[in-house]
Amino acid sequence: MEYTLNELEVGGAFNNINSYNANMAKGMEDKMFFVHVLPLAQSEHWIFVDFGCADGTLFSALAPLLDSMNIKATLIGYDISETMISIAKEKFGNLSTDNISVVFTYNWNLVERYIRHSNAKKAVILSSVVHEVYSYAESEQDIRIFWDRITNSGFDYVCLRDMMPSRSIEGPTDESQLEEFYQHVEEEKPELKKYIQDFEAHWGKLTDNKNFVHYLLKYRWITNWTREVNENYFPIFVDEFIAKMASYRLKHLKLFKVPFLENCWRQDFGISIVDNTHIKAVFAARE
Repeated sequence: MEYTLNELEVGGAFNNINSYNANMAKGMEDKMFFVHVLPLAQSEHWIFVDFGCADGTLFSALAPLLDSMNIKATLIGYDISETMISIAKEKFGNLSTDNISVVFTYNWNLVERYIRHSNAKKAVILSSVVHEVYSYAESEQDIRIFWDRITNSGFDYVCLRDMMPSRSIEGPTDESQLEEFYQHVEEEKPELKKYIQDFEAHWGKLTDNKNFVHYLLKYRWITNWTREVNENYFPIFVDEFIAKMASYRLKHLKLFKVPFLENCWRQDFGISIVDNTHIKAVFAARE
């Protein structure tokens, strides 16, 4: 089945698509974490599906890395946006080598044909895509379709890196942290006040810790604010995600804060937070 989601502009058009893609390309080495978790072997062929590939930047890092390891692989970039796929083909369509072949498509049926008609090991990569699916899904059915594609398409491995909190994030914001935050805004970043008001109109007061941490992940995305403020960065908790992966066994799990963002919070607001904001996980199909 195909998504009923709209094209690229769903949820609000990009003010600057180049800025969006450039930001998503940051921290690419960390986004390759799964290469060191999966049982890659030179004698086996692999299929990697980058689900929600956007402009294809992930493959610009993955292709040469696998090639240097002498791993034979088919890399399939899938995105519902024809515009993004066109950009990906133009930017990274020439990554193929003797070991690596690269395909970009917005047609899920094509992805399924690759998966069903190959004896290769198959891994799907979910890099900052789960929260976008929840943000732009037009119905609960869209979300069910997404999880069905991830868990019932025959992938041997599911690799995820995204924003996702534990339930411990719930509760009131630490008063001293919030006071320090507002003091820095007042004295050094008064231009953020209107964005804070806009955020609170969408998500609720920063006195709620989950909202506070949510805002700290958003405030740097001013260029595409209209789109970003509407996205729900925390649509599900870690335990809910793990429950959805019940047909797989957990192979690797790390909950963490991004060091770059921690440094931004210290510099901009003089604060540090205790809650983990991101997750890296690899699941293996049960035998």
